[in-house]
Amino acid sequence: MNDATSNEQHVISELDMTDVVSETMSSDELIKRLREISDDDAEKSSVVTEFERRVSAYDLEPTLIDLLQREPFLGYLSRRLTKIRTRKIATAAVTVTADSFIMMWSPAFFWRISPEWMTCGENRRKALGVVMHELYHLMLEHVLVRSEGMEYPMLANWAMDLSINCMLPRDHLPDGLLIPGEQLTLPDDAASVYRPDELKQYMQLSSFIASLPTNQATEFYYGQLIEFINQNHPNMLKDPDWGKPSDQRLGNGDNDSDGSGGQGGKPGGQRGHGDDDSDGQQDGKSGGSGGSVKSGYGRLGNFDNHTTWRPNPNEAEKEYIRQRMHDIVSAAINEADNASSAGRGWGSIPAEMQALLRKLISRTVNWRAVLRQF
Repeated sequence: MNDATSNEQHVISELDMTDVVSETMSSDELIKRLREISDDDAEKSSVVTEFERRVSAYDLEPTLIDLLQREPFLGYLSRRLTKIRTRKIATAAVTVTADSFIMMWSPAFFWRISPEWMTCGENRRKALGVVMHELYHLMLEHVLVRSEGMEYPMLANWAMDLSINCMLPRDHLPDGLLIPGEQLTLPDDAASVYRPDELKQYMQLSSFIASLPTNQATEFYYGQLIEFINQNHPNMLKDPDWGKPSDQRLGNGDNDSDGSGGQGGKPGGQRGHGDDDSDGQQDGKSGGSGGSVKSGYGRLGNFDNHTTWRPNPNEAEKEYIRQRMHDIVSAAINEADNASSAGRGWGSIPAEMQALLRKLISRTVNWRAVLRQF
């Protein structure tokens, strides 16, 4: 048994012996109480304890089964990933090593976007959308090459998400994401999580994002974002903490992040598409300024963060990882094609994406030219 599992079981045991507000309280009511309760409220401890109990009980497995049933192509890719449950990231992340493809996920985040996950697949659709989003980043090799030549990691993050989110079923996406052609939305409790001035700047992007065309490459969206923000909000590019939840900012005593984001700075040379190293939580215990209450939130504009991705692997390492990914994608294509007779093989993957993926794994096509289309 690893330390994380042992610790989580210890936390669950402690919670089982603790009085809670009510195990029958609806998820919507619990979220509302978390949003409204003050630090000096006598009920705060029991409200947070009930939140922790439900987060500790969250299981990703039903969502992964949904993926296999509804999205065979992506389900095959998912089966090749090691899944790591952790409270040390705020949302979700994919990471590539020489030996493994890894997806890390925060139970606090997944519970927040799908609190009624146990009842039916419909109530897990936003969790399903997050998993699909992460798999897109992996199969499009964003973890290897796509931030090269992009000076501002936050905007590279947004550009990649803009290129992916318009390809996912809209009702599978959590609120508050960047989707080309749509006005911005925010979680109901955003005002208690983010700085007011940054919320205002972010929402001023709304009309600009709504004016962007769909189905464009990452580089296109990055260029558009650079031009708009340089003209309107250049300070967004200078502050490494811009858009982070209050309990994840530099200077918070419980945040061990260096402000750079991503998993690239981790020991072991992992390259990742993920988020900051701390979310105000440590091993299931609350910390900082209401960390338990505010956990499960990412930076404004995205539910994950793929910023610096360093250290950079050399070309030989890149090619080795890329070939392993191509082998997995090729096998997934075959599985999707074989399942097509049942009417479900490729799921929601657009026909254009299917064709581009076939080109990507072809040894006769320049993979860089193919990837520029995303």
